[in-house]
Amino acid sequence: MLAHDGPALVDVVRSPQEIVMPPSIHWDEFSGFSLYLIKAVLNGRGDEVIDLAKTGLFR
Repeated sequence: MLAHDGPALVDVVRSPQEIVMPPSIHWDEFSGFSLYLIKAVLNGRGDEVIDLAKTGLFR
């Protein structure tokens, strides 16, 4: 693909729960993610939070 002169399509398979980390984290991103985690636990979706932690921490 990199040696091709024209356009190319890359199909990447990834886990839907994988966390994408930016080069630097700003307060707005941190607070938004924390709010998501709190809302998920309070709405009974704690299993999503556990899956997210397993995928992000144990790779």
